[in-house]
Amino acid sequence: FGAACRGWADRILVIDDLPERAHDCDLLLDTAPGHNEQDYRRRVPEGTQLLLGPDYALLMPEYAATRRRAIPRSYKGAAKQVLVALGATNPGDLLDKILDAIEQASVALSPDLVLSWNMPDIERLSARAEHAGGRVHVDVKNMAELMVGADLAIGAGGNSAWERCTLGLPTLLLVIAENQQI
Repeated sequence: FGAACRGWADRILVIDDLPERAHDCDLLLDTAPGHNEQDYRRRVPEGTQLLLGPDYALLMPEYAATRRRAIPRSYKGAAKQVLVALGATNPGDLLDKILDAIEQASVALSPDLVLSWNMPDIERLSARAEHAGGRVHVDVKNMAELMVGADLAIGAGGNSAWERCTLGLPTLLLVIAENQQI
């Protein structure tokens, strides 16, 4: 894929987390833990700069700024506010299963459900979250603020996992794609 850009791009950056694909690039970024230079050397041109590991996680500046307010977190009493965010997907109706678990929990949990505007069944999922005493957020621009206000998150791996770690948000992490397994 990168080779197609060589005619007009001065430098090519590839962001990937599956070291089984070949890339024509000048820089390769993989923030997943556990990958090393040997995983990529045969798959990129000689001289490619490899940026590997969580130290290179791409985070918007709002997370660094918000971290000062979020850390240290106070853990007095049971969790109440649960941030539920799986990105723009709902594989296997996983959001329904999560909302079922929240409704059946032995403690009162209020879900903050983060959805994409094009989420299938958005009206039904919104009604379920609101029925459980929660709120629905569509195409949020203030995810860092939602994370600071949550006691617990339920979310997928990927870049959002780094965001939650940055803000010290305890998370039930769900693997919803093969490349999220460690």
